[in-house]
Amino acid sequence: MTTWLPIRLTDDLLADFQAYLEDCRDILIRAQAMFRSMPNPPNVAGVAANLYYCINQVSDGIDELERFTTSYDEHYLHTGQELFRIANGLRREAQTAMKRVA
Repeated sequence: MTTWLPIRLTDDLLADFQAYLEDCRDILIRAQAMFRSMPNPPNVAGVAANLYYCINQVSDGIDELERFTTSYDEHYLHTGQELFRIANGLRREAQTAMKRVA
C-alpha cells in the first residue's frame, strides 16, 4: 500500500532539502577558494590532485541533487550518490598518500 504525504509536508521537505543543498554549495565554494588560494608543494602533488578531483566530484554530486529538486527523477539521486562515493574514495586516497609523505 502506498502512503502519500500531504502536499504541504512534501513542499516543506523539499524546501528543507533545497536549503541544505544551498548550505552544501556555500561550504563547497569556501573549500574551493581555500584550495586554490595556496600553492601545492611538489612533494604533495598527488594528494592535491586527488583533493582537486574530490572537490569536483562533490560539486557534480550537488548539481545532480539540485536537478532532482526540479524533476523528481530518482536517477539524479542515484547519480549524486555515486559521485559522492567516488569523492569519498578520492579523499581516502589523498589521506593515505599524505600519510606516506608525512
